[in-house]
Amino acid sequence: MGLGRAFQKFQEGDYQEAYELAQNATTNPVERRYLMAKCLWKLGQTGEARKLLDTIKGPLEDYIMTRYLDGAAKPYIEAAVPFKFGGFDDLDTYQKKVLAGNRMGLESSEYYEDFVDINTWKWKSAAKAREFEKIAGIDCSGYVQRVQQGMFKAAGVPYPIQGRTSTSGLSSPAVSTQINPGFKPPPPPDIKPGDMILLDYGHNRYGHSMIYRGRDAKGNILVTQMGGVPENGILAPEKVQFYKGTYRLKGMDKVRQKVLA
Repeated sequence: MGLGRAFQKFQEGDYQEAYELAQNATTNPVERRYLMAKCLWKLGQTGEARKLLDTIKGPLEDYIMTRYLDGAAKPYIEAAVPFKFGGFDDLDTYQKKVLAGNRMGLESSEYYEDFVDINTWKWKSAAKAREFEKIAGIDCSGYVQRVQQGMFKAAGVPYPIQGRTSTSGLSSPAVSTQINPGFKPPPPPDIKPGDMILLDYGHNRYGHSMIYRGRDAKGNILVTQMGGVPENGILAPEKVQFYKGTYRLKGMDKVRQKVLA
């Protein structure tokens, strides 16, 4: 049994009924206990509420942080911003390009074939650079950074990256700290929602970046990432072999403190 009726009763002010329904629910134990604690607080049993909250402090903090992360990712997911290799559009820029009728999306094969010289990593021409900029979309590292920017801005914490960087750049000690270096397979023991999971495919600077959201009941690693469009999904088991590491952006601990205050 889920928490739907319990939440409804809580909204209606029937805190005793809401507590009993939550107590008997078989859903997420953190959500269940959190709602039970809220009911006890409303019923004037503040001491019991605090005791219950203490039993789920760590998981509850992760749950709140995941909700905060999901709020920053949601606009990009709902807009279904397409994958553009090398793309870094924020929502306003993307929407303006769509309204202008610009092309949407670009795969890596075309990027290297038509736009960039893989030997020099420079644009093939100024015209190609201008054509590229007009294309609407975002890539995996761009998505990670735009979501993180939203999290940092909402928390009032300065974002540590100027401009944009690549998946490889996200692991730079200048902008992030590796969590439990050398620990494999993921997730490392000290990972928290909001941390970055990075993959390295070992050729042509290819990699993949995503943001950790938690784990499901089956143990799957939950992430928000860029596929063909932004999505909340799992770290596919076949990708684990390319695991480079988990990294925490500098300032993310301050974001967490602000969110949980």
